Amino acid sequence: MILADGMGGREKGERASGTAVQTVTSSLMAVFGPESSSAYGPLDKALLTAMEDANARVFELANDARHGNASGMGTTCLAAMSREDDLVLANVGDSRAYLLRDGVLQRVTKDHSYVAEQQRAGLLSDHAARNNRYKNVITRAVGIESEVETDVYREKVKVGDILMMCTDGLSGVVDEGGIAQILLQTEDTQEACERLVEAAKRSGSSDNISVIVARFGTEAPKLPGLVMDASGHMRPVNSPSLTTILVIGAVLVVLLAAVGALLISRSKQRLALVPMAAGTQGLSRARALVAASPAYSRPQTVVARPLCSSVLMPISDGFIVMDAQTSKLIKVDYSGNIVRWIPVFGTSSDIAATGSHISLDQEGDIFEAPGGGNSLIEYSPSGEMIRIIGHGQLVQPNALSVDPSGTIWVIDDHKLKKIVPLSQSSSKSSR
Repeated sequence: MILADGMGGREKGERASGTAVQTVTSSLMAVFGPESSSAYGPLDKALLTAMEDANARVFELANDARHGNASGMGTTCLAAMSREDDLVLANVGDSRAYLLRDGVLQRVTKDHSYVAEQQRAGLLSDHAARNNRYKNVITRAVGIESEVETDVYREKVKVGDILMMCTDGLSGVVDEGGIAQILLQTEDTQEACERLVEAAKRSGSSDNISVIVARFGTEAPKLPGLVMDASGHMRPVNSPSLTTILVIGAVLVVLLAAVGALLISRSKQRLALVPMAAGTQGLSRARALVAASPAYSRPQTVVARPLCSSVLMPISDGFIVMDAQTSKLIKVDYSGNIVRWIPVFGTSSDIAATGSHISLDQEGDIFEAPGGGNSLIEYSPSGEMIRIIGHGQLVQPNALSVDPSGTIWVIDDHKLKKIVPLSQSSSKSSR
């Protein structure tokens, strides 16, 4: 079974997801097909190789000038195979696999998303995550970089178990209790797919809704899959089994969004930023990616002494920061050397800011340090999301500034750090 949810706009997302599905299928058939001599090889190794092949092919297309402006395209990819009572899944992205056994629904896969990582770190509750404006920002996808890290899961299955795979168009709006109830109440797997899609539509899903359900028994299960097309009609998708093994097999490509107007918004694959005077709470839901290429260096500590997190003011030859212990302002140059101390009244807590911190560069790009996050987000002057910077390499960035060279200066974990663009041309070429 293969489920792919493309991104980068309608055309690029369709190309990415279709390419991933075709490549994974071809790779698995080469190992387990009727002409193969290694039909009983390891499932996990075959799935890993297939995902690597898919990533290489999508990445090649995205960087091939002959295919036009394909930069930034990518796709989630979730694949599953079984032999006897062994079930193996490979996952990249935020599509999900669930296993229902004895009335209990268990999530098998972990989301590769910004919000999910915040949840696993204990920084966000489940309730806060469901409505978080960054819930569609994913941290891992096929085709975005030359190499991809794939999570592999192994489960033992028994007769009566139900495997359900879906995109975030379902899991993002219908809770796990609702999913379990539908699966328990519906014997026919095709009907279960239809009811799950309808439940997502009733809950107001604005994303692609795709579902595959497989029930394990004494024989290879009937494997219905369902995708909702642009006109709102549900279309079944089936795939032939691979010879010599019991395969949970159905090829499902997420190509179109549910509603025309939402499709246009979704296909931009960006976050729209409202005017600065209104703040940044008006960001619309969309899927976005961690930087499509390594355009910036790793963060480097420039001033290690404890600093107030909310004060970073650029000047012609450096910055003004505030010492967290003495509440004195400090003038530092670009190398982090203290030029002079500037005494002030009050304490650093008197001017501590809350929420997001914003800065602009010479070209008008907007850089944001989201409150409670561990990375920076760059937007174009029109508010379109460009990339996530320093993901997983920052602790809790606050005040920030961008100097004329494009270097980002940020107070992170009470230290002044700099993030240098690896190439000015590469950092702006994706526009």
